[in-house]
Amino acid sequence: MMEALADFHFLRPLWLFALPAAPLLWWLGRQALARAGGWREAVAPELLRVLLEERNQDRGLRTKLLVAAALLAILALAGPTWERLPEPVGQRTDGLVVVLDVSMSMLAEDVEPSRMVRARHKLADLLGGRQEGLTALVAYAGDAHVVTPLTDDTRTIANLAGALHPTMMPVQGSRPAAALELARQLYRNADIEQGRILLITDAVERARDVAEHATPSFPVSILGVGTATGAPIPVRTPGRAPQLLRADDGSVVHVRLDAEHLEEVAEAGHGRYRSLAVDGSDLAELLETPLPRRAESRETERQFDIWSDAGYWLLLPLALLVLGGFRRGALTVVPALVTVCALLGSQPAGADFWERPDQRAHRLLRGGDAERAAGVFEDRSWRAVARYRSADYTGAIQDFAVDSTPTGRFNLGNALARAGRLEEAVTAFDAVLQAAPGHEDAAHNKALVEEMLSQQEASEGKPNASSDRRTGEGMPSETSAARPDPSSTGNAGDAASGQPASGEDNPSAQQVADDSGNPEHRRSQEARAATEQWLRRIPDDPTGLLARKFQHETRRRLRSGDYRYRQTERVW
Repeated sequence: MMEALADFHFLRPLWLFALPAAPLLWWLGRQALARAGGWREAVAPELLRVLLEERNQDRGLRTKLLVAAALLAILALAGPTWERLPEPVGQRTDGLVVVLDVSMSMLAEDVEPSRMVRARHKLADLLGGRQEGLTALVAYAGDAHVVTPLTDDTRTIANLAGALHPTMMPVQGSRPAAALELARQLYRNADIEQGRILLITDAVERARDVAEHATPSFPVSILGVGTATGAPIPVRTPGRAPQLLRADDGSVVHVRLDAEHLEEVAEAGHGRYRSLAVDGSDLAELLETPLPRRAESRETERQFDIWSDAGYWLLLPLALLVLGGFRRGALTVVPALVTVCALLGSQPAGADFWERPDQRAHRLLRGGDAERAAGVFEDRSWRAVARYRSADYTGAIQDFAVDSTPTGRFNLGNALARAGRLEEAVTAFDAVLQAAPGHEDAAHNKALVEEMLSQQEASEGKPNASSDRRTGEGMPSETSAARPDPSSTGNAGDAASGQPASGEDNPSAQQVADDSGNPEHRRSQEARAATEQWLRRIPDDPTGLLARKFQHETRRRLRSGDYRYRQTERVW
């Protein structure tokens, strides 16, 4: 009982400002009785009191009923509550997997500035207009790789897509079949029974590569990039003049867009075909490729606790008051009751600005305001994600540390790495791999952190590693490092800038002087300086990270026999 009283509050407290309207109604009723309908001026007071006594009593009762009904209506609209009820979070199953051709032919410049750049720009337009549903990105050349799994975080996908380039692919060639198989695998992993696949490419050599992986529930539509005139493929090497790609016989490779063939391939894949357009008409048509069923929302594993609105219970006594005053003129109260019911029905506990903190924070996070969301979240796991995305890695570490699941350990490792605590990050990734040996992203991120540690150890003996630390010169205000998306364990990760860890206290000048002869202190300073130097050398653009991820996956497939390179395949 005491706990319920402690939790008691109003969901829509601004309605309480309407409470003065109730005594105002009572006062107006008293004034009406006092005036007695204008008879006071025509009839003597003694006679008027006798004639209107019964009528005044009737009016007084109706006034009291009206005041009581108004009070109950205002309290109901204010939404009294003291109990939380779990409510699942809904998510649309409108899935889209974008399969992007990153082969050498995409370097052709028959569309300015190149096919690759135009394809990335079109993909950015698609992601910018995708307001709901799940989206994934697969890139392919001679081998296929998942850039991001199905997620609603289109900002991360856009960041990673901007780094894709044919020169980063570990195997050159064009294998759309492998990419489409990965797309179908993503849908199976997400337990989604239907979804669209959009293939952005300039050529598909064999129609069966698409037809074998397409069904009416998973149609493959194609966005063609290039022109029928075509162009050669420039190959640029740093420090050398651009050269043109040549075939084995020495002839210059000239690639053209065969729109008719691609349209036939799309039809075989139960999808549509459009050539790249300047406006958004191409995407508008391709993203409306029909599916057997309408997209529905489904419950996710995460739930929000919603305050139960008890205002509905006040409608019962309100209705009794209305019925009690159901006499001549009392019907004027009925519209008020209908209005109350409509307002309560149209303003649930989580609607608009009356929503709970976790709901408001989730909306802020989806809108990209992670810093504000972190300050509003009450749910600790969501607060950790918001802190991570706002570069508050120290706070994210504290919140991720309480999650002992493989996902929690993986996110903890990412936060530790971003905070510069590399050895602890390796330990966290080891915990993930011990619990889930097949966790590819944990293995990949662990390898990156171990590489950073080896670079740090190699630079410890250099004199400039500690001189920058002591003088304070050349130290940036921000550091950069690999930042996989904490909301999904399948995310390849991207790079972004964030504030360095704040757990270290800056010693005063006197303390530095006192500790200058301490070898232990000097080594500690040099180690921290080496870590910061290494983090500064990691570029903001995630191209290198994705390239190493792709190389790691291809090597693993070669070792396991899942991939075989055929020498007869073309390399563009």
